[in-house]
Amino acid sequence: MSEKIKCPADSKVREASSVKQMFSRVAPFYDFINRAMTFGLDIVWRKRLVRLLELSNGDVRVIDIACGSGDVAIEIAKQNPNAKIVCSDFCVPMLEIAEAKFAKKYPNRAEFKEADCEHLPFKNGLFDGATISFGFRNFRNRQKCLKEIARVLKTNGRLCILEVSRAEGFFRFAQKIFMGKIVPTIASVCGGVRADYEYLAKTTLEYPSPSEVEQMFVDAGFENVSTKKMAFGLVSITSGNKADKRALAKNLPHGSEFGEVAGLVDMDEFPSWIIYEDENFLALNKPGWLVCHPSKNGPLSSLVGAAREYLGADILHLVSRLDRETSGIVLLAKNKKTASMAQKALEVHNDVGKTYLALLEGKLVGSYTVSQPLADDKKSLVAIKTCCAIQKLSAKTAVTMFTPVAYSSKGDYTLAEVKIITGRKHQIRAHAQWINHCVVADKIYGHDETLYLDFIEKGITDEMAKVLPMKRQALHAFEMDFSKVFNGLKFRAPLQDDFKKFMADYGIELPEKFQ
Repeated sequence: MSEKIKCPADSKVREASSVKQMFSRVAPFYDFINRAMTFGLDIVWRKRLVRLLELSNGDVRVIDIACGSGDVAIEIAKQNPNAKIVCSDFCVPMLEIAEAKFAKKYPNRAEFKEADCEHLPFKNGLFDGATISFGFRNFRNRQKCLKEIARVLKTNGRLCILEVSRAEGFFRFAQKIFMGKIVPTIASVCGGVRADYEYLAKTTLEYPSPSEVEQMFVDAGFENVSTKKMAFGLVSITSGNKADKRALAKNLPHGSEFGEVAGLVDMDEFPSWIIYEDENFLALNKPGWLVCHPSKNGPLSSLVGAAREYLGADILHLVSRLDRETSGIVLLAKNKKTASMAQKALEVHNDVGKTYLALLEGKLVGSYTVSQPLADDKKSLVAIKTCCAIQKLSAKTAVTMFTPVAYSSKGDYTLAEVKIITGRKHQIRAHAQWINHCVVADKIYGHDETLYLDFIEKGITDEMAKVLPMKRQALHAFEMDFSKVFNGLKFRAPLQDDFKKFMADYGIELPEKFQ
């Protein structure tokens, strides 16, 4: 038997454990009772299930999830001689029966994995097809399982689920009698445990309607979803193809980068944002129009959402974050342990070096170290605005160092290297305003904070474009140095094109140390 997937010991796992024990008891009688309760029609239904996979005759990979005693997988082997088959189930006795069947009929044709459908131990995009027969109704988190299946399928890979459906009208009444009374009686007469089949009857009667299951497919990233009903609607096969997310994204209302509707990430462009990647971290050069956190406009409307899609990951941990209109380094951790270490390092002074580049209004003469505590600005029309408030008890220590490194040809703008000792909300922008050298095009900490209120309602308008020299604030997270914590780990993010264009337009030369 192959590797086993272990989950944390919580209440859900205890529930899963009891279901696993039930299927272990059912396993010896499983095939016989299936034939008896379906009058042998389950054989016909499984044949149709495999045909609906629409597999090619070439080398294809197929996974039969919750494979039970292996009847569907054997039908796949029969109909598709070149298919490479994986049988997956969380119940070892079931897998042992399936393995014994294959040894007799199709030796060396299948691989067997003990695994929960919520945590399939396979890489992204591995399989051409997937099947589930009479198992989906017993899954704890069906939506999560569908997303996990979509992850391991190739684009356009097909999923087909054969399941007992909720009947309607008279057949609904007959189904309740048959599943709730007759089947448990047959099972107990054949040596099974009556309560086990009463549980299976319960999951059948509580199973979602065909339209609800189809919507679950769509929500999990499938298209061309349809349902074939059989046996007067008592049994159905729902099938769909894994959608090409990039193609779907192109059909969504993209809005614009600085429009009223947030823009969407072009996943063809996303790899060019990657600064660094290993088994623990993903460092990205965020553009200055994109939010970090997931938003209501779907996964491609945020940096984290796009990163999850790119990696096929359920969870990523934001180690550092930036305002929507600040470009540069954003660091994500792929596991909780690494995220905790990195986040703690950021909280300790001098453990992580953070350097920004900012375009400031006016000519900043000489270096400035600003040590002004920050607190929420209760007088502002902008709810998220902070301010220097040395006398407020709620104020938090904040230290920022500004050093001019280049000037515009007319001396009206300064390119400054900015180092922060603390990491407060809007720290650089609030301190820049305090020294009377606002960050270029800052809608909150510039000269008119109502520009920000207009922006969040309408996006960039023609009127704003007349008064703002850039569409977004000219602030860029240039360098993050974790070498004190993680040996040699140091990231640099090249300037974004809009930042470089402003510098070129105003004759500001970028010093060699930042190139």
